[in-house]
Amino acid sequence: MFRTRWKEANTAAEVMLHAAQHQDQMAMTVAADDLEMALSRLWDLRATRDIDWKTILNHTQGMLKQLFAAKRVESLTEDQCESIVEIVAKYLGPATKTIEDLNAVLRLIEDIGFDPYGAISGEHLPDLKD
Repeated sequence: MFRTRWKEANTAAEVMLHAAQHQDQMAMTVAADDLEMALSRLWDLRATRDIDWKTILNHTQGMLKQLFAAKRVESLTEDQCESIVEIVAKYLGPATKTIEDLNAVLRLIEDIGFDPYGAISGEHLPDLKD
C-alpha cells in the first residue's frame, strides 16, 4: 500500500514538472492538488514510518499549504518543480530516513523560496478570521 501511495505522489510531482516545462498553469494547479491529496494519503500510513520521514512529509505538506494559501501554485518554475520531484522521489520513499535527509529537505524547501517552518508556525498563512 505504501509504495502505491508513494508512486501516486511521484507521478503528481512529475506532472507538475511537465506543466512547468510547458507553462501550463491549469495542469500545474491540478497536479499540485493531486500531490497534496497523495501526500495526505501517505500521512494516513505514517504509523509504520520513522520520525524523520514523518517530519519530511510534514514539511513538504507545509510547503504546499503555503503555495496554495499564497495562490502561487500556477507560478512555480521548472527549477522549483525539479526540487519538489527530488523531495518526493528521494526523501519520501520507502527507505529509512536520517536527520541528514531531513536537513537536506529543509535546505531544498528554503532554496526554492519557501519557509520550511511556515505552515507549522502559521506565519505565512492567511488570517482566516472574519
